Amino acid sequence: MTIPSPEARRKFPIWIIFVIVGAVLLTLCVGGIAVFGVYNALSQNLLPASSPPALFVASDGQSQVRAPDNWQELPELHDDAEIRIGNEVGETYLIVLTEAREDFGELPLDEYIDLVTGSFSETIENAEFSDVRTLTINGMEALQLDITGTVDATDISYTITCVAGETNYFQLINWTLAEQAERNRSLLDGVITSFEQLP
Repeated sequence: MTIPSPEARRKFPIWIIFVIVGAVLLTLCVGGIAVFGVYNALSQNLLPASSPPALFVASDGQSQVRAPDNWQELPELHDDAEIRIGNEVGETYLIVLTEAREDFGELPLDEYIDLVTGSFSETIENAEFSDVRTLTINGMEALQLDITGTVDATDISYTITCVAGETNYFQLINWTLAEQAERNRSLLDGVITSFEQLP
């Protein structure tokens, strides 16, 4: 194919070329803004998830939670947890660990949560602990507290919820970036309160 000479290319008045170029640039600009807007919403976990939420069943069959359907299983979060889920774009995560109550004798729930959270002060820099809150989750007694601190130079906000099941204690540990903690609180609280013990 012959490449046209510069003279052959210029068959339109120059002002038409400027109009076409301007229109193309405007389209690219608007498209870029739209893409950035979607990305920004995703990065802040603001895009609504479809209903109904996704159901995640523990690998041991002892419990389940419901989470937005933009969450997924993330096995790399913890080697021993029975539920390991999250939204990597929104930086929101949850793990659930199951422990037999008989392994702790008559240890009450308030001492159990102290045992669970005690190790956090060893692994989190500048750890700050909130007061413990009393909850009821689907008929089960639960205790909850928040921990904020720094891990690998990143400020993290954790919420630790310990639930007393009939034969098991359950640890529900969720976390997000500290700067997004308030924004993500209602979402994460909803995941926690959906927790159920299975027969």
